[in-house]
Amino acid sequence: MRIPSIPDHEMLGIIGRGGYGEIWLARSLTNALRAVKVVYRDSFESERTFNREFEGMSAFEPISRAHDGFVDILHVGRSVSGRFFYYVMELADDQVSGAEIEITRYAPKTLKAEVGHVLPVEECLRLGLLLAEALGALHREGLAHRDIKPSNIIFVRGVPKLADIGLVASSGQRSFVGTEGYVPPEGPGTAQADLYSLGKVLYEISMGKDRLDFPELSSNLDESTDKERLLQLNGVLLKACAQQPAQRYETADDLRADLARIQSGEKKERRFRLTIPLLAVILLFSLGALVVQHFVRGKSPLPGPATTTIRTEPPGAMVILGDRMERSPAKFSGLTNQKYPLRIMLPDYDSIETELTPQTGLVFKLVRSKGSVQINSVPAGAAFEIRHGGEVVRRGKAPMLLHDLPTGTYEVQARLGDWELEDQAEIKRGEVTLKTFRLANGSVKIISAPAGAKVSLGGSELGVTPLLLDEVKPGEVRYSLQVAGFKPD
Repeated sequence: MRIPSIPDHEMLGIIGRGGYGEIWLARSLTNALRAVKVVYRDSFESERTFNREFEGMSAFEPISRAHDGFVDILHVGRSVSGRFFYYVMELADDQVSGAEIEITRYAPKTLKAEVGHVLPVEECLRLGLLLAEALGALHREGLAHRDIKPSNIIFVRGVPKLADIGLVASSGQRSFVGTEGYVPPEGPGTAQADLYSLGKVLYEISMGKDRLDFPELSSNLDESTDKERLLQLNGVLLKACAQQPAQRYETADDLRADLARIQSGEKKERRFRLTIPLLAVILLFSLGALVVQHFVRGKSPLPGPATTTIRTEPPGAMVILGDRMERSPAKFSGLTNQKYPLRIMLPDYDSIETELTPQTGLVFKLVRSKGSVQINSVPAGAAFEIRHGGEVVRRGKAPMLLHDLPTGTYEVQARLGDWELEDQAEIKRGEVTLKTFRLANGSVKIISAPAGAKVSLGGSELGVTPLLLDEVKPGEVRYSLQVAGFKPD
């Protein structure tokens, strides 16, 4: 293991790894415990991208100490050899003992430990407000984080902070980083993409579900003692994580304002714009989210207390009318002649959010959700085809990012020279699926007990064990091993 030399710090051990480097536990000359992120040059394709990350980190250093929502960056430097750059940070609390750090057992406390659990709405709002404000400060400097996820939100003296800021770069630079499920369809690198990621984090801790389940509601919603505010928070998250960037919050300040309204109990006025094109397709812009609805049937509003049934195509969607929730076909009784907020959700389909007055015979046709796929190849340049149901739906040459693929399972075939590989890609709503084909030979080491077994392939003897074979094509290979006194295998 290579131990980097950091001036004035004793490197005690690795406490985290990532695609761009390592995080070390270190002790300063004053005996203060610190975290040191080491980012290696060989993790980047070019000197330019390596320098870009260093420039982003250098620009962020003073910003980090100006806001409580960021981990304080205490120093940024480069190695003499130029092999890596590093930055020294305040250390996160221990996941068990908090601020009391035991070096031999230390593990950083992150929000990841809370994923899968439902946190109180008030706690979710406090965290969202703090981090949205921090992102606003970052974005105003023209920077973006690009990898917001629970494991990158740490606690320092009990306060949640954004960490792994080594991925900061100038806003708009679109090199592909990030983590599946937290990255929007268009990819990372913008302010709106950061807000999308924060929305997915808040979804996980408020609903107790995986971000890939978005926008399904908590299974225990009816049992919540803060149901109204939880539904209000969900409305904010639907906007933050909308599939189309134009339908999301434009700035972190806008997101923070809506979270603050929920925390204070202030009601936000709902506004809707409605246009009716041909074929009775209605485009509703609700809270900035584009929704396509087909009103197949619907009669005039019902007078007095009424019962209405809302159907969906396909059926089984979660229908929320006011503060009541049912699976479609959803029957609601005891309604009055007034407008009710309506939300319809079904996995792999776009959500619908609008208002309606009770009517008879309502049918909503749901629109299939879409996602994206990033196709890479090693080496680059492989031609690929994406098939669904036996039909080719997309072609291209890796690396390539493809948008607007309906959700589902696809077959992907990549070719480069004599190489040909196939694999499946699962396209998820609003997510970027990463698929990498390695079109290069590998190595196989064959050992046996006892040693000295003859190894052959297709009748040709290759050598005796232990045997290392280089330049072996990926795929299934059957070798034959034979040693005196044993049956061939």
